This record gives sequence, structure tokens and C-alpha cells, in this order.
Amino acid sequence: YNALGFDLKFVPARGLLSFLLAYRFNVDMFEQEAYGAYNRLGHAFTFKADWRFFPQTSFWFQASTGYTDFIRDANTTNGHQDIVPFRALVGLTGRFTKRLTVDAGIGYGGGYMMGRDATMYHNAVAHAGLTVAFTPTINGGLGYRHDFGDSLIGDIFQTDSAYIKLNMAFFSRLIVSASFAWTLANYQGMDSDGMSGGSCTGTECTRKDNWLQVSVGADYYFLKWLSLGASYDLFGNISDFESTFGGVPVVSPGFIKQRILARVVLY
Repeated sequence: YNALGFDLKFVPARGLLSFLLAYRFNVDMFEQEAYGAYNRLGHAFTFKADWRFFPQTSFWFQASTGYTDFIRDANTTNGHQDIVPFRALVGLTGRFTKRLTVDAGIGYGGGYMMGRDATMYHNAVAHAGLTVAFTPTINGGLGYRHDFGDSLIGDIFQTDSAYIKLNMAFFSRLIVSASFAWTLANYQGMDSDGMSGGSCTGTECTRKDNWLQVSVGADYYFLKWLSLGASYDLFGNISDFESTFGGVPVVSPGFIKQRILARVVLY
């Protein structure tokens, strides 16, 4: 997985309005030829406008679209379909007390499948979160998100996510963070492709996965425009998928994965 992109932000003189334009180019390439059908290129564009009508409270509008191109087998019977996703949300971000900040948004999400089915996916998208400042150097929060995404398994997946997080500051330069997140992913558009039994009936399969993630990290701000950081993620997947292929049970898709990241951020 490789990603390249940029963010451009414009804030007029008085600062009551702000505008953000972002672009991301993603490349997923698998080393083994057997997984070549999963190779894909992705383009994502995001526009966001904020109107700050109180010193620490603002309304916002955000729209995003893009294009995911499966390089091979995108139009075959059992291959993946290219997709053009779209989201449009309105929301409110504000500090309601000295310690409580709330961010919430709701809108429409859709995706146009450009492969064998040429169908549209429609759904609501929403998120809500709150952050509490326990002390000047410690804050925590929790939140919920309902969303969707293009998937390597089937065509798309619909997600319901919840998270809890904690941040602590030391010496005004070091930020230590920890979080836990749970996501229920409901995959759609899965072809049986020779599989039967369990989660597969006729030409389609159903699958729901539970993603669990624990993360810890730290960032040190050397300058106002430079920080260095590192993080550790423990990711687990628990799936209800059960099936057989040619009478042989399919290997369970459950797994545990560890990831270590280092980052340099310029502001």
C-alpha cells in the first residue's frame, strides 16, 4: 500500500471562513501473481468549508469523490468492479463548555459500480464524537461512525465503528496517545465463485467481520512546524464467514496483525 497526496487550506483575513482542498493517490499492489486481481489504483478528492459563527464553534460542509480502478479483471464475471464513491455531509464542531467539545455530521454516501453490474449503492453516512479535557494536559474522547468503502472482498463494505481515546501532554512538546476501536464490517456483492454452504447460498455469499484495534503512540514537537512520532497498532479480525470450496472447508479469514509506524510531519 502506497499513498501520495496534498492538503491546501485557505483562510480569509478575518478567519470566519476556511476552505480545504485535499487529494490522495493510492496504489495497492500484491507481490504474488495469484492476487493480481486485487491490484488497484485510487484517486480521492475532498473539499471542506467551515463557517465559524462563534469563536470556537463552526458549521461545516464536506464533499468527497474519487475513482478506484482495479487494474485487472474489473469487468469479468467474478472480478472486482471499479467504483466512483461520493459523500456529502453537513455538521457542527464546537466547544460547548470549557472542557467539552463535540463534532457531529450527517449526509449521503453513494457509489457507482462501473463493472459487470453497473449499479448504484446508496446509504446515509454519519459520525458523532466528543472530547473532554480532564486537565490542561490530559484529554479523552469517544465517538461513532457509520460509513462505507470499496472493498477487496466483494464490491463494498458498510461499517459501524466506535472508538475511545486518551491523549496526554508532557513538557509542552511530547504527546502520548492510546486508543481502542471496534468496527462491524458488512460486506456486499460477494460472488460464491464455486463456494457453498455456511455463508454462501446460490451465487452470493454474506460476510460480517469484527475489527478490533488497539493503538499507542507518541509525537515530539521539535518546532512549531516539525514533529517526529512513532506508533504501534495491534489489529484483530473476527469473521462469521463459513464456506467450502469443492467440499473442502475454506480457511477462516480471522487474523491478528501488528504494525509499527514512524512519521515525520511538517506543518
